[in-house]
Amino acid sequence: MVVHNAAHLLVGYTAAFTADDIAHLFDVNVLGAQRINRAVLPHLRARRAGTLLYVGSTTSVIVPPFLGPYVASKSAFDALAQVTSYEANHFGIETVIVMPGRFTQGTEHFPNSGRASDTAVTAQYAELDDLVARNEDATNGLFDPHTTRTRPPSLTRSPVSSPCRPARSRRAAWSTSHTAGSRRSTTWR
Repeated sequence: MVVHNAAHLLVGYTAAFTADDIAHLFDVNVLGAQRINRAVLPHLRARRAGTLLYVGSTTSVIVPPFLGPYVASKSAFDALAQVTSYEANHFGIETVIVMPGRFTQGTEHFPNSGRASDTAVTAQYAELDDLVARNEDATNGLFDPHTTRTRPPSLTRSPVSSPCRPARSRRAAWSTSHTAGSRRSTTWR
């Protein structure tokens, strides 16, 4: 099994990220997976077996503000995983795409996130700075670690069916959401 879980977060105003900022992010979040696949797929094809597990992001489905380059990179990562699944399926290689919902416990995702390097453009968006800070605070405050499931259910459950996906590919969404009455629930689709 190959697990693709590397990612870096950039937070800020999309217009303030330079092409170099975004190229570096795509190098980590997208091209890293491609490099790994090119290294391991010959071995998996020869064995006619194996699993590629991609840890994606729900940001490629529900697009939040202030994360433009990150959303673009995770969308590209997700597309690369899906296309690779069609091509690898013929060789007995399974593809699993897990899309965790927002989680902040046990990570330093926001505090360690990168920022746009064009500070002059960032300054032009200063009137939105409070919204960015509130967005991060809201995300960090979403979950109580005592009620949030710390690991997803087994990936051996039946794959989500779709006539457009290869028979041996799986796509799963694991998300935790706030529900009525201050209770939180975890869903597995």
